Amino acid sequence: MTIERELLRHVLRVRHPRSKQVESFAEIADQLSDQMYWRLLGHIWERTARYFYARLWHSLLTSTRPCRSHFARVPADRRRWEQMPEQIIVYRGSGPENRHGVSFTLDWSAAEKYAALHGTQGRVEALLLRKAGCVYYGRRYQEVIYLPRLTLSTHWSA
Repeated sequence: MTIERELLRHVLRVRHPRSKQVESFAEIADQLSDQMYWRLLGHIWERTARYFYARLWHSLLTSTRPCRSHFARVPADRRRWEQMPEQIIVYRGSGPENRHGVSFTLDWSAAEKYAALHGTQGRVEALLLRKAGCVYYGRRYQEVIYLPRLTLSTHWSA
């Protein structure tokens, strides 16, 4: 078994609480290849509560390591992100209690559906962002994570 595979097992071990996976990842991140760094970080993003480790997430997601597009684990999503212009329009559907979140979408209708969950108080925000300030997760909702908000939002302080 390769060293990288052993490191993956260390981070994702079954008895390890999911909430601690990001901490374990940070401990071994410098031993991972660039592609594995981003792929594993994307896997952990999907599976863990991100609210409690804002500073750590920000530190990991703003890494200057190459292959950032591998945060999106689906090859088609990676290609899509790589082909996008340097400025992108993103949307966020929210209610009054979560207006400062970090997750956006490239799909207006997905943001509208989320805003509708909050009734008359729901709204859709549209922003023009620099791609360099984002990480693309993709998937069904075409999720874009806006990194500066990880440090600005008091809801995310850890």
